[in-house]
Order: sequence, then C-alpha cells, then structure tokens
Amino acid sequence: DFVWPLLRAAFTPELRAQAVVSSWNDLLHVGDVSLDSLAQRWNDGTSPMLPVPILNATDMSGHGVMMSPFEPAAFAADDRAACKEDQRSEAAWVCDRDESHAIQDLLPGVDVPLLSAVRASANFPLAFPLIPVRSPGPIPGHAQIGDPTRTRLTDGGVRINSGVDPLYYLMLSHREAIRRRGAVLVVVDAMAASRSGAVPGEWEILATLRRSSVSNVQRLHRVMVTRLAAEFGGRFGCVRIDAEPSSLSGVPTSWYVDAQERRTVRSHFQSDRWAAQRNALRWTFDAVGSANPEPDEVLVEGCLSRPSLQ
Repeated sequence: DFVWPLLRAAFTPELRAQAVVSSWNDLLHVGDVSLDSLAQRWNDGTSPMLPVPILNATDMSGHGVMMSPFEPAAFAADDRAACKEDQRSEAAWVCDRDESHAIQDLLPGVDVPLLSAVRASANFPLAFPLIPVRSPGPIPGHAQIGDPTRTRLTDGGVRINSGVDPLYYLMLSHREAIRRRGAVLVVVDAMAASRSGAVPGEWEILATLRRSSVSNVQRLHRVMVTRLAAEFGGRFGCVRIDAEPSSLSGVPTSWYVDAQERRTVRSHFQSDRWAAQRNALRWTFDAVGSANPEPDEVLVEGCLSRPSLQ
C-alpha cells in the first residue's frame, strides 16, 4: 500500500528529502551543477547541457516560482497586455492569473544548485519539509504577511501541475523563432488512468476529494495548448507519453522509484504502447518541421484527451 510510506514520511520529512537528493545525485552526478553554471555553459558555448530545465515551485501566497537558467525576461511575453484585452473567457482564464516569480527575483545574486531547484519543484506537502526563502526586499503579493521578505516553497503542482504553464509565456516570447523552426511539446504523464474496472485505491479516493481543483487544471492545460496551436498553426505539435494504465499506475513515480518501479518503466520501452507513441512523436516532428506545415488538429489532440492532472 503506497499511502503508508507517504504518511510515515510526514514524521521524517527532512531525512526523506536528503535521501531523495542523494539518490538523484548518485544517478545523475549533478551535485556540482547550478542554475548559473548551466547559463554560463550556454553563454560561452562550452558543453551546453540538454535539456535545459524549467522547474516550478509554489510560494505560500500561491504564486508560481520558476527556476531556470533562463533570465526572467525570457518568460515575459511582450503581449500580455494585449492578451488581457482579449475578452474571450478562455483568454482571461490564461492571462488573468496571479503573476509568477523567477527564483532570480526572490534571491538575486544567489547561485541555486540544480538539485535544490529540483527538490523545490517536487516538494510534495507532508512528504517533504517546506523550503524557507528570505528575499532582500518585499516579495510581490506578500504584503499581507507579517514579514513580506520571507516565504516558503512547496511543490509546483500545488498551483498547477502542468509543465505547459512556464512554456506558454516562453514560447510567446519567441514567436518568430518558433514560426521559423517549429516546436514539438512532449507531455510525459507519470500517472496514467487506472485500468477500466479496477477497484479505486486510496489515491483515487483522495483525487476525487480534490476534483474541483483538478478540473481547473484540466481546463487551464487545454486552453494553453489550444492557444499555442492557434498561435503557431502547423508549426506546433504536442504528443503525450505515458505508461500502460493499470490498477497500480496511480503510484507517483517521483516519490517511490524503487527497483520494481524502475523495471516497470523500462518494460514500457519494449511495449507496443511505446512503439505507437514513438511513431506519433516521429510523425509530429516531421509534420511540424516540413517546408509548408498545415494546421491540423491531429498535431495536438493527444495532449487534449487527457492532460497531465496529478
């Protein structure tokens, strides 16, 4: 039963956080990598690291906090004002949300380790301790707090668990480059739906209790994807990748990646499901990169059928 480890973790969160960070470093060997060092490697052309991470956390006032080697200006789409003038309800849903902060705004001059940023973005409440942050000046949106220079960070999914959120403004800030080269968004869904007929487990019951929040995330995810498709036409595609659904696939793999879970993930890449997803990815990449791409709903429909929810 995967709920009990989560409950036990509530009593030893710091130990769990340290263990997870150590495990990541053992696997990836990035203990000496920081956001500034990633930016420097890109700027001077020496061994740029791919992919470039864009990580999300949530502060105590419900604002998003983006952590990335990119400068904050890279996410400041120049048409946010025009977007807000659009009276369609779908546009308002995307545009009229509380602003997000960049970690460089909260901690100017601080070189944040990559593993610390990853942990902040996956800092699930109860399972991990909140991460305290003290800014040299008042943090926007924290005026009602006793000390507006202090906040704490938790999982980015508390606000919205869709990686499209930061990419939405990043892509709108680079319209001409995307219209020239195209872009394919790959949504990796680590929590596939349970197999039809399976008995709901504890996680499914908990998810039901927070369904109103989940439905909002669904709508926001879909609106952002469809607006990007409308903006870039045939130069934008989106493909979702997930594992074979089963009654146990609701286990969040980022929390409990043990030997059995690793075997399950590896087995996916020998499955017919992965073969079909790989073909869809290749087809989308070729279609978006063709000489004269045509707008086609098929380019994004896979990401709309079941957006990343949990």
